[in-house]
Amino acid sequence: MVLVDSIEKPAYDVFNLQHIRFDRMEIVHNPTGKYQGYDVLINFHTKENYEGYEGYVFHNNMLHFNKYNNSTLNVDNENASFAYTKNKWNIYARGNYYWGTGCYDIWTDKKYLFSGLEEKVIPNPDGSRNTTGYEWKAAGYVSVDYTIDPKSSISAVYTYNGDGNRSYYDRHIQRRLPSANIDDIVHRDERTYRKGEEHSLGLFYRNSRGRVKFDTDFNYRYLPSSFRNSVADDGTIDVHNRFRDRMNLTRLRLSAYIESKDQSLIFEWGYENNWKKYERIGYENNERLNTNSYLRNRFYLGFGYFRDKINIQIAPWIEAVHLKSNGESENQFPVGATAMFFYRLTRQNWMRLTYTCSTSYPDQGQSSEWGYFSEPYVWNGGNPFLKSSVNHNVSYWIDLFSCFNFQCGYTFNPDKFTTVGEVREGILPSGQHGKYVAFTAQNSRFNKVWTSVSFTKRFKRDFLYKADASIYHTKASWGDFSNSGNGYTFRTSLNYYNTPVRMNFNVVYEYNRVLIPAPQSLTKTGVEWPAISISKYWLKNNALETSLSYGGFFRMFNGDSRTWLKNPALESYKLDHGTARQGQRLTISLTYRFSGGKSVRQYNRSLSTEQ
Repeated sequence: MVLVDSIEKPAYDVFNLQHIRFDRMEIVHNPTGKYQGYDVLINFHTKENYEGYEGYVFHNNMLHFNKYNNSTLNVDNENASFAYTKNKWNIYARGNYYWGTGCYDIWTDKKYLFSGLEEKVIPNPDGSRNTTGYEWKAAGYVSVDYTIDPKSSISAVYTYNGDGNRSYYDRHIQRRLPSANIDDIVHRDERTYRKGEEHSLGLFYRNSRGRVKFDTDFNYRYLPSSFRNSVADDGTIDVHNRFRDRMNLTRLRLSAYIESKDQSLIFEWGYENNWKKYERIGYENNERLNTNSYLRNRFYLGFGYFRDKINIQIAPWIEAVHLKSNGESENQFPVGATAMFFYRLTRQNWMRLTYTCSTSYPDQGQSSEWGYFSEPYVWNGGNPFLKSSVNHNVSYWIDLFSCFNFQCGYTFNPDKFTTVGEVREGILPSGQHGKYVAFTAQNSRFNKVWTSVSFTKRFKRDFLYKADASIYHTKASWGDFSNSGNGYTFRTSLNYYNTPVRMNFNVVYEYNRVLIPAPQSLTKTGVEWPAISISKYWLKNNALETSLSYGGFFRMFNGDSRTWLKNPALESYKLDHGTARQGQRLTISLTYRFSGGKSVRQYNRSLSTEQ
């Protein structure tokens, strides 16, 4: 979490601000209270009487040259940001737009255990790809901060996020059912369109004048979205799923803390109220398909001790959650705490032991009891009374000589949200009565043990070498079903910056063996990424940056993504050449940074005098 003058700001935009506007920076390890769950809190403080503006404009394109993706231009991305500070006013604005596309193949084999029917995706007769996708994202952010005095301020923030995607699945499927003498090929056409928006308004007030320092904020969010899905199968089925989702959310947070005179002790407390209401209605007739809501009250206390080389923090919390769905209600009371012990061995060496406990809640799709058929024998739905997901994490971190880092930890979640399949019986999309696969959201058990090492070293002033490695074992279970396995990552890079010519050179090699278990499925993916990039700075104060990057130009290991699924109703296998179709990727980027104002001119004059 990144703050500017104790005000939350998008991290990427803050890191593009001029360093001359700040006079100091605070770093808080394992913050508690309303920032519980973040590993580090960084707070930048603006110089008193600073006056100036800065911003940037960014554009990049990604092009792919490989046999697994028919689309050469895959990504078009634009970003712009602006910040202005004068007297007691701070104004931030940001906007970005993203567009991406792909045309590729995904292969699946399925066997419906309740009937014996087998389905296998085969190459299209005309040689075309069976999957085509388009996606776009747009976002905007505007904030106005007013400093009442050095110890109090108010802010107003508006955020917009929009996204949409279109997917076309043009597949030929070989079907076999020996008991009914079926052995044929059908053409299945599926089309999906989704569009969503988020409008968010936030109001913030901070006051640190008195002995008790406090802040409060109120946030309202409105998220409308629409979903349209159609499946046609050689005239035997014609299914249309069309609905609109609406979500309203309010959040009120109150927090306060008091410090001892020598700042060695801190005591904090707070309250958070969340209200969220979901509604799903039919696309054409506005029929209400599902409605549910939850009201969440959270209370926490915190204690911190800071003395010389030691920092100890403890913060217990309790929540009262009231769920309501279509006239039925339920109450839940999750409890937990966070704790941290930090010890500085020497100026360059320190260690930290942390325990965190956090909660999460199901989204609209997971909590809706209304469902729909997405394939002839596959039904999808939610579960409105899922338990709140409580995640426990213990980690140990030691940093040595400002270049070596070792971490290890254990994660346990007894109520993780997952999708579980079972056999049901009813009316199929074909209009006939029969059995089908029903996928619904359930609470499952998840645990993970992990460890990592990192080495960073600067040498000959302009060279920076970095190497990171990690390994983990993870397991997911629900009832009699479970899957587990090991994953690991390795990344090494060398960066060289040539000051006289204002150029940056970077070489990276990375390999990740990603393992994602669920109680009834297991996904294994090999992600290998070698890359070379060159950046050149132009104009005064390096205002213009051009960058060229080429990645995925060789592979030593298998980069396919493979998913195995098995439940009482279905066995399936899915193959996706995901990493391969990202290979041979050329990225072209252009960034222009600008700044000005009274404080910037003074800094430039003083710098010229020193030179």
